[in-house]
Amino acid sequence: MVYENENNRNCVSLIHSIDGWFSYYLKSDIKNYNWLSWLIVALTTNMVTLYKLQENWIEYRAIAELLKHEKFLYITKAGPYRNNDSFAVFVEQIEGYLSKENTHWSSYSKTKEIEI
Repeated sequence: MVYENENNRNCVSLIHSIDGWFSYYLKSDIKNYNWLSWLIVALTTNMVTLYKLQENWIEYRAIAELLKHEKFLYITKAGPYRNNDSFAVFVEQIEGYLSKENTHWSSYSKTKEIEI
């Protein structure tokens, strides 16, 4: 079987897993519930695409890692936190990141309201 991309391959393997679950736990023929597994995969795939869950998660994860990096720099007094005024610099850095993310989120939510 030829798959166009990695997502199609993942969907097909998920469908086979769901079919196996139905046949094992419901003790019935796979063909009876094959349509249900296709429906579950189609709905979840559409939900992920519609709400851009994967892109949002990647962005949030990147921000979380950036904040964690800043925390470790501050704790170890490295980078811009070498001087005596390190707490003020730390707060400014974190507030800058949060402000940037809030601006990005508000512009995203405004475009989402216009689309609806």
